[in-house]
Amino acid sequence: MKPFRVAELVSRIMANVRRISGTDIYKDGTLTVDFKNKSIIHADKQICVSPTEFHVLEILINNKRDLL
Repeated sequence: MKPFRVAELVSRIMANVRRISGTDIYKDGTLTVDFKNKSIIHADKQICVSPTEFHVLEILINNKRDLL
């Protein structure tokens, strides 16, 4: 087994939880993040980000209650 950074491990676990629960879309106010299609919509506008930026956003969303 390869060693993982804690943030990456948490992100992988949360991705598996989303797959199991069927929740691929995160909504909060005017922000919608579709993890399956890797798309971000804010105020009805598509936001283009790099894969790394999307991954960071995914980690932040998955850990929104934790201090990172």
